[in-house]
Amino acid sequence: MQIKLRLVDIAEFVRTVESFKSDIDIRSANNGIIVDAKSIISVLALDLGSRLLVNINSSDIEEIDRFNKEMERYGARNAN
Repeated sequence: MQIKLRLVDIAEFVRTVESFKSDIDIRSANNGIIVDAKSIISVLALDLGSRLLVNINSSDIEEIDRFNKEMERYGARNAN
């Protein structure tokens, strides 16, 4: 799923993803380095000017649905 984060969004984003029991990864489309989305330091190291791809590693349909809804606030859309 593709999102856009601004610097002012990062603390809220990390708090949001920390509320999930599953692992959540995020990466910059520019360099492909995958980091833990629950780590504010790691998220701050990403290229915020590029597309960010975020992924929840879960088979729990309810958690995935909640994740998808939460990501809408960051302009979530499916990555192509």
